[in-house]
Amino acid sequence: MLPALLLAVSAVASQGTAAPIPDARTLEDRVVAQRAALARGHIELESSIRIGERSIKTRRSIYFDGRKIRGDVTRLDGQKSDERDAPAREINCFNDKSFIYYNDEPIGGGHSMAINLVDLRSFTNDRETHSVSDPRLLGIAPTDVAMLVYFRLNALVVGSGTEPRSVSREAYKGQDCYVVSRGASGGPGKGRLRLWIAPAKGMGVVRSERRSGSDDSAIVDSVESELERIEGPGIWYPRTCHYRRVEGGKVTREQDVLVTSATFNQPIDPAVFTLAGMEVPVGKRVLPTPSENGTFMWDGHRVVASSTPAELAPAERFRKGGTFLGVSSVLLLVVAGGAAWRAFWKGKA
Repeated sequence: MLPALLLAVSAVASQGTAAPIPDARTLEDRVVAQRAALARGHIELESSIRIGERSIKTRRSIYFDGRKIRGDVTRLDGQKSDERDAPAREINCFNDKSFIYYNDEPIGGGHSMAINLVDLRSFTNDRETHSVSDPRLLGIAPTDVAMLVYFRLNALVVGSGTEPRSVSREAYKGQDCYVVSRGASGGPGKGRLRLWIAPAKGMGVVRSERRSGSDDSAIVDSVESELERIEGPGIWYPRTCHYRRVEGGKVTREQDVLVTSATFNQPIDPAVFTLAGMEVPVGKRVLPTPSENGTFMWDGHRVVASSTPAELAPAERFRKGGTFLGVSSVLLLVVAGGAAWRAFWKGKA
């Protein structure tokens, strides 16, 4: 009898002294601060996205250092050319001065994409200077990896700071979590964003969900992550992610992500963000900003004038909106509803 009584008293005492639940804004700030502390890094990941009967598998390598960022994408299920055994590779890179676009996929007629070198001053707004998925958003933004380009960390997690929000506590897959819920604009009907934050995982986000629309036709985007501790910064970062979109009760889109390597806040070779660090073939044509005339090529060390004029295929010059993973991104947008999909996500970017 006495042991049972002591256990009951202990339970009551522990309930009475339980730590209070932090307010929602404090939790949001913790999430933002944790990822914002990643000043530079390099991650490798593989993903498989399914839309109806179609599946697209890719490998990504992403480097970032301050405002410089580079993303390499390889279609693992892409067609291989007769001249090479490896699948095509696409690179989008922003450094301090320019945007570099390189794609070695054959485009027909004996042509391949020339290197596009664009002065950053030619971009008309800040959004255009983000075509590489920011790895600091992985597992937090409820979307697939390609669509991370439409989000910014603080705007996603905190919003305007004035939306109504609440916080509760619940178990999620055996983990004690704080659940922050707040209003989120940008989409049909009223929406809500919910973040499941695990104190035992360094306040890492183990689930993120965005819901909008009426109950009968609700659109629910969610991402669930398994986190592991990354030495160095001591941050908990996704090892795997599973993204899913449900429309009107039907799963229309899913993606599995496996992070095969992740290092943060270690020195990044500055050459990574230049043509010299991209393994570009010598003699490859280079298209500078359209205002510059002449024919240029890569000599293995720098861009030089070429004495051999080249007639360019129509698809060789980079167009904002992309090719290659440009192509797969456009495919995804079309399947998901085209302009409506873009408007849906850009509301909180």
